[in-house]
Amino acid sequence: MASSGKGNPKLDPSVAFGQLLRKHRLRQKMSQEALAARSGYERAFISLIELGKTNPSLRSIFDICGSLQMKPSVFLRQVEQLAGFELPGV
Repeated sequence: MASSGKGNPKLDPSVAFGQLLRKHRLRQKMSQEALAARSGYERAFISLIELGKTNPSLRSIFDICGSLQMKPSVFLRQVEQLAGFELPGV
């Protein structure tokens, strides 16, 4: 893990994405199977994303977020925050 310059470790973006996906899926009381069926992907793919083992494509991010009734931009902002993503001077 890299540090953010503030002494706080960053969370890998893939892990952050997966954690948030699981959080939002469970908040909607949705199984991996249900999310997979709604978004058009395999349950195993959803599982690998949640575990931070694979990176979803832009198309799959849009499909999955749509299935969760979330704007991809909102979801990705949450990933940025959880991962501690910062740009110097911004």
